[in-house]
Amino acid sequence: MKGDQVVRMTPSKEGQANHGHSCVKGRFAWGYASHSDRVLKPMVRDKVSDPWREVSWEEAIGYAASRFKQTQVDADQNPEPLLHPARGPPQTEPRHMLLIRGKSLKQA
Repeated sequence: MKGDQVVRMTPSKEGQANHGHSCVKGRFAWGYASHSDRVLKPMVRDKVSDPWREVSWEEAIGYAASRFKQTQVDADQNPEPLLHPARGPPQTEPRHMLLIRGKSLKQA
C-alpha cells in the first residue's frame, strides 16, 4: 500500500490453499481496486436493454433476493437448468458452462 492505494499483492507464504502462490485472478485483480471505471455503488437494471441505475444497498440486496426467488420458482416449473456453476480459471469457466449447457441442449 502507498497511502490508500494498492500497488502490489503478494500471497502469504503460509497460505494452506496456495502454498505461497497466487492464482491469475489474485495476481492481477488488485489493479481493479483503483481503476477509474470501477463501480462504487450498487446498480441494477430489469432488462439487458435497460440502462443501469444506482440504488441503495438495501434495494440492491432486495432486488437480488427477489430475482433469486423468481429463478427458484422458474426452476420448480421447468427443471432444466439455465447454467451450471463451475469452478476454474476465469478464462475457462465460461467455456465450461457453455459446454455443459450445450450437452444439456443435445439431450432435450
